Amino acid sequence: WVFFSTDRLSATADDTRHSDTITVALACSSNREIASIAVAAIAGHARLQVPRMHQQLVFETADSPSTQSIPVRNAGSVPASLSVAVEENPAAFSIAPRTVVLAPNQTASIALTYTPTAADEDAGRISLSMMPSGPVYRLRAVGRRTSTPAQQPD
Repeated sequence: WVFFSTDRLSATADDTRHSDTITVALACSSNREIASIAVAAIAGHARLQVPRMHQQLVFETADSPSTQSIPVRNAGSVPASLSVAVEENPAAFSIAPRTVVLAPNQTASIALTYTPTAADEDAGRISLSMMPSGPVYRLRAVGRRTSTPAQQPD
């Protein structure tokens, strides 16, 4: 049996300012060499925030790559690990970094780059996956090729 104890008696689902440290002792009666094992865990949750204006990104460029920064914030009470990937149209969109680790209340930036293809418009989807098994957040991206500005005569 495992007994979990904490000084905190209750928590609500939206209490993001607090995390509990739980101490556990595992009794091992079958092996006399190890009488017990001390284990510590942190109870809480990570909560990802992306500004609403960045949930769909629009790029307009003539022929050169264009990059936009996506701010992500961990509004939770425990560290968050994100895996970031381009799910749709990796020929037109690329992302860096691919892994982001955020402490509670920490903000980081993810760079999304659009490189125009032969199409006039490219659509893509970016996934932000909470690791190891958390929810997946998806952002949309649209890249549009604009006409090249006319050269001014000398």
